[in-house]
Amino acid sequence: MAILPFIFFNVYYFLLLSVVILMWIDFFIMKKQLEKMEADFEYEYENVFIDEVFYFYMKIKSNGKMKIPLEIFVNQTEGRFLPMSLRTSAEKDEDREIYFDVSYGKRGNKKINNIIVIYTSFLSTYRIWHTYEYNKEVNVLPEITASDFRKESLKKLLPQRKSKFRILEETSYIDNINEYSGEPLNRIHWKLSARFQKLLVKKFSYTSTGKIHFILDLNIYENSPVDYFVWRDYLFTYQEDAVKIAASMVKNIKENEEDVILHVIDKNPHKFVSKSWIDYFDDLSGDCGEYSSKFDFRGYLENLVRELTLEDTVIILSLYLNEEMLTTLLKLRTKCSRVIVLIMPNSFRDIYENKTPINHEIVRTEIIEFSEKAKVLEENHIIVRIVSMNDTLLEVFENVPD
Repeated sequence: MAILPFIFFNVYYFLLLSVVILMWIDFFIMKKQLEKMEADFEYEYENVFIDEVFYFYMKIKSNGKMKIPLEIFVNQTEGRFLPMSLRTSAEKDEDREIYFDVSYGKRGNKKINNIIVIYTSFLSTYRIWHTYEYNKEVNVLPEITASDFRKESLKKLLPQRKSKFRILEETSYIDNINEYSGEPLNRIHWKLSARFQKLLVKKFSYTSTGKIHFILDLNIYENSPVDYFVWRDYLFTYQEDAVKIAASMVKNIKENEEDVILHVIDKNPHKFVSKSWIDYFDDLSGDCGEYSSKFDFRGYLENLVRELTLEDTVIILSLYLNEEMLTTLLKLRTKCSRVIVLIMPNSFRDIYENKTPINHEIVRTEIIEFSEKAKVLEENHIIVRIVSMNDTLLEVFENVPD
């Protein structure tokens, strides 16, 4: 009778040992199959706007002999991926396409940390995960707000824009040849018209090349008021609003076929020029201001005087300026046709937002004094406006005289 328990013990022992061996065999088979699995990844777009929904595409192909149930998880910290994880399976010699809806709430270059593919055994006794690196970035562009800026000094002939200035064409240089569409007869190029059997007209270049210098100041300077530290928490909000305004105005200016030079004063001050407004958005997507900056903003503006011509317009967007800047604005005005200054100490209202129920706003007295003193300069085309949290950008422009 003593032999019977020993026999049962050995039966259970060998049964358990068989199960463990089978689990290890299954583990190594699945591990090898996961390692052989191919995966490709791709964003739908390389450039997107804030909160724009697009898809992240993943294609997996199993090179093994078995069907594998999988759970896929995208490891990232900034974006919104839906679903957060996804269950699927990899079939033998079959491509499986998987899509995640993605959006980002902040501008800048965004990158996925990695993609994790997890296999869980039938009884959940073990898990195997394989990690894929994906180094491609998506560029999140700034938001756009309604903007119709037409307060520049028009001393350049623009298509479908009427100017009060008479500017002569440079008739010694033909810029282009176009088909006739109602132009004066003296514009017709008779030799080419006879050659091509259709009326062709000469397009001349212009003698004036006025530009818009847009100066976007994203910094808080160490020589700001003593209690400027209260703006430290506001810096992020300000620079996001300021970039949004700058992007919208630049887009509007470029769509009006005008030349704009963007001066960005941030951690790495720089100038940017392009023919496409998309390129400006790309540049603005990564710009970030600096707290307690030592940059000489006033000196930068005074050096800008050398680059200006009498046809140019200068636009300055800043968080804070004091009355010492009035002399600098006068220097700018002596070399250009108009200076427009927008000071945004709080924020601004988008067209779809309601006004806040307040009768007054907290604005630094230095900014109010600066604005009041600058009013006497308006007749000399130096315009200073405080952007209110209850004003839309369109309302601010309406308050700027022509």
